[in-house]
Amino acid sequence: MALADRIRSIFGGARTTTYAKSIEYTAIASVTIPANQPANSLNPVSIQIDPQQPPVENIRVYPDETWVIEDMFITTAPGVEGVVRVIRNNRDIVFQSNPLSVYNVNNPARPGITPIVMYPDELYNFFYVNTSPGQANAITVTFYLKLRRLVK
Repeated sequence: MALADRIRSIFGGARTTTYAKSIEYTAIASVTIPANQPANSLNPVSIQIDPQQPPVENIRVYPDETWVIEDMFITTAPGVEGVVRVIRNNRDIVFQSNPLSVYNVNNPARPGITPIVMYPDELYNFFYVNTSPGQANAITVTFYLKLRRLVK
């Protein structure tokens, strides 16, 4: 699908903004689940978009850009099962994933995600809600986000 058509489909058919550039990244997301943590705990996720920059726990989209998370995947089974939750401006849940294990790249039935549109000058936080209790030792879960930056 051409980029213009993909943007139209993400924004519901209306394309009101022309973008001069589209930049694609694969961001690394990681979260450490403390030892013996109870199930259904909210854990902040660190995201590293640029390998030259340190990971961050929140993302503020630049005023002249719109970001779209197009896919999410893992390469190994998570040590502790859970779901990913994306919160906008510290109040609105804009996305909650299926259990992370279904996004394994080796799963032939791996579902895609509904694209997550991240609007200009908005703050986004990512959390991992562990649906099973933590293990005897702390476990780090790593997953990946296919991210597209649309620059005006």
